[in-house]
Amino acid sequence: MIGLTVRQMQYFEALAQTLHFGRAAKLAGVSQPALSSQIAEMELRLNCRLFERGGKSVRMTDEALAMLPRIERILADIREIETTARRGRPAMEGRFRLGII
Repeated sequence: MIGLTVRQMQYFEALAQTLHFGRAAKLAGVSQPALSSQIAEMELRLNCRLFERGGKSVRMTDEALAMLPRIERILADIREIETTARRGRPAMEGRFRLGII
């Protein structure tokens, strides 16, 4: 099992949106070193490079581009679950499975 965290996926999403480590960190509400560290950990766990770094520029790799829609859906689902829970609606029934390929 790979064991990605929600936090790592949030940082990935922020970096994909901004293509800048400093702006992504600000968007995520963390320091730039914290965001960089979590992205590096994510790349290590997945055994692939997600972002090409060159000076001040950042570019998403093909692997990152392929992952982005899935990560966005996962995070949207998590946000929906949190919103539902806050509204005090009855608990959802059934199984909830989260898988990342």
